[in-house]
Amino acid sequence: MGCGRVGASLAEAMERRGHTVSVIDRDPTAFKRLSPEFAGTTTVGMGFDREVLTRAGIEKADAFAAVTPPQGRLALLDPFLASEVAYAALDRSRVKGTSRSRILTDLVSLVRFAMQQDNELVPYPERVAANFAAWLAASANAGRQFTPEQQHWLQMIRDHIAANLGINIDDFEYAPFNTEGGLGRVHQLFGERLPQVIEELNRELVA
Repeated sequence: MGCGRVGASLAEAMERRGHTVSVIDRDPTAFKRLSPEFAGTTTVGMGFDREVLTRAGIEKADAFAAVTPPQGRLALLDPFLASEVAYAALDRSRVKGTSRSRILTDLVSLVRFAMQQDNELVPYPERVAANFAAWLAASANAGRQFTPEQQHWLQMIRDHIAANLGINIDDFEYAPFNTEGGLGRVHQLFGERLPQVIEELNRELVA
């Protein structure tokens, strides 16, 4: 939703990566920002109107991005949440293709590039891995050491953030963490430092 400079750049970048893209904007002249080669669809209307979302194909969407003024601010939503905001219901069995979490992480990298926050387009998992390595190095320089088992858990947390944009305490009750002791084990390993570690990783890895 939104076909300003950032929205148009994001739409074309997603299409180049093989995604089918539908763009919504209330101003029909905004679509002139799209290149003649753009093969996606355009829909005129308010992006949180149920009828507009339906015409744009929200029922088949894997992800929904709202890119709005000022300065092309971005909100990434699960299409089901976007539909609930507009009081539209979706059948989850109709969602297919790449996982929505991976598409959302792709969108993060694409929009950072479109907004010129990054000089090159780096896949989000690679950015998280690089930030994780930098965080480990900074921790070592500050005198913080981690045991091999703690490092293994930190790597699992890194991979979870790369796939889901973040982590919270409840996530340790699910795979892959629950197969290795879950919340109880991670508390044993990190103790009172656990909230600080989670906060730092959520902040530093997505920077």
